[in-house]
Amino acid sequence: MNEIKIKNFIGNNIIECYIPPIQNNSIISTIEDIDINSLEVLKENPDWIETCSNIENIYTNSYSKDISCLNVLFNNKTQCFINGIDRDLEDTIELLRDNRKIKELNVKMDISFLGLFIYDHLIINKWVIKNIDIEDSSDDIEGWDREEIEEDWDNEIKKYENDIRNKIENYNNSLSNAKNLLEEIRDEKCINNWEKKINKLKKYILKL
Repeated sequence: MNEIKIKNFIGNNIIECYIPPIQNNSIISTIEDIDINSLEVLKENPDWIETCSNIENIYTNSYSKDISCLNVLFNNKTQCFINGIDRDLEDTIELLRDNRKIKELNVKMDISFLGLFIYDHLIINKWVIKNIDIEDSSDDIEGWDREEIEEDWDNEIKKYENDIRNKIENYNNSLSNAKNLLEEIRDEKCINNWEKKINKLKKYILKL
């Protein structure tokens, strides 16, 4: 599939994709045929479905024709390439999640049929990405808006600063609680309570 647009992430490894119909007419036809054939097979085998008498009520086409969208998923066998270089799955997902870069990406992918999945309230075909090839033109200086980029990084620094301040505050609170608890342990006369407080102190330390 060519010139894919990433619309949304669903969970950690599923992406909702817009598939330009003109550039991908052949693969779209194949997906639609499989959706149609799957429904016919289900109608011929109603005993597969125990929770619903009307299969069409819970069967959903994997390809949404009115908006030309398809959900596809990554797995540990997905091969990923960014600008022609083999990259790991984590880097690829991170790039696709970057809203600042997503418009600059040209995404191509090969998919394969994963199977027909039957749930209590949903039946749908699923597709897995065999390989994904991303061209990232965001590093091309031409067309950059310097002020916008600097503003984006200024916002990132502010977020980073807030995160650091929050972590420091949490560490200080935890340290203060641990010191207070140690004083209680030193004054504790009951051995059972002493052991409980020691275990509690261990949890404070392990959190750090």
